[in-house]
Amino acid sequence: MKSAYIVEVVKKLSSIYALPETEIARITTENSKSVFRI
Repeated sequence: MKSAYIVEVVKKLSSIYALPETEIARITTENSKSVFRI
């Protein structure tokens, strides 16, 4: 995935889940940290 698409993906997920974009960003960041054990 191109990094240029990340903003668009966050916007779409925000729309689907009816959550603010900042919350989507927080959740995906936490998931990434968990997956990569950071």
